[in-house]
Amino acid sequence: MGPDERRRKRARTSRGRGRARAGASKRSLALGVAGLDHVAVDETEIKAPPGPRFDYFHINSIDVAPDDNLLVSARNTWAAYKISRRTGRVLWRLGGKRSDFTFGAGSKFEWQHDVREHAHGLVSVFDNAAAPQEEPQSRALLLVLDTKRMHVSLQHAYTHRPDRVLSHFLGNAQLLANGNVFVGWGGARYITEFTRNGAIAFDARLPGGGQSYRAFRSSWLGIRRSGLRSVLAATVSTRAGTAPPRSRRGSCWKAPPPRICAAPRPCRERDSKRP
Repeated sequence: MGPDERRRKRARTSRGRGRARAGASKRSLALGVAGLDHVAVDETEIKAPPGPRFDYFHINSIDVAPDDNLLVSARNTWAAYKISRRTGRVLWRLGGKRSDFTFGAGSKFEWQHDVREHAHGLVSVFDNAAAPQEEPQSRALLLVLDTKRMHVSLQHAYTHRPDRVLSHFLGNAQLLANGNVFVGWGGARYITEFTRNGAIAFDARLPGGGQSYRAFRSSWLGIRRSGLRSVLAATVSTRAGTAPPRSRRGSCWKAPPPRICAAPRPCRERDSKRP
């Protein structure tokens, strides 16, 4: 069996596995979609010649959209795919060589991560723009999709400052309930919270060599299981619009010590926000 025949056999096996459906056992896939059935290899943005392993697609996020379908991000095609959760059919492509949408100024992305669909046609994207480098710096994007005109417009682009950040891999953008955007810069060692209008509410720098696949802001509680009930409540953000305090060397923000409550009732979130 020659190398071309072996390659075709592997592709057929991959497609067969991808088409699995719910059936014989509880471990069967509820839905499987084979990339090669819908996205051709020549849609990749990888320029290197294929070797023994060729990652032409590279899924890095799958989101359940508000309409209960799936939104799949493929880094190496510079595209996201809306997929019917019922049939596995690709409903539309956002970006890439065969995009179903036209793009307004500043709304295109490359080598992206963490594509999420929100209410009212809003989509968040971490636009790595590398590697190889396509833009001066990485951005967290809020895009507005018009599915009638099939057009994308840029609502806001968030970039790190004063240091420019170009994240070659990883990264995410989290939309917070107050309208702020919390950004993990992936391969770069920053974590930033932006207000609605783009002001920096919080900025942290991890130690040398640090990186985060994704970064999230959330409230959390720690409860000791035995003895006196102790509850620790903390938040990772300063108040919106307030410049975060820095160390004397100006290198990073150091969080104040957490508030610890030892009481018959848990600390409420408002306890942790008192000055």
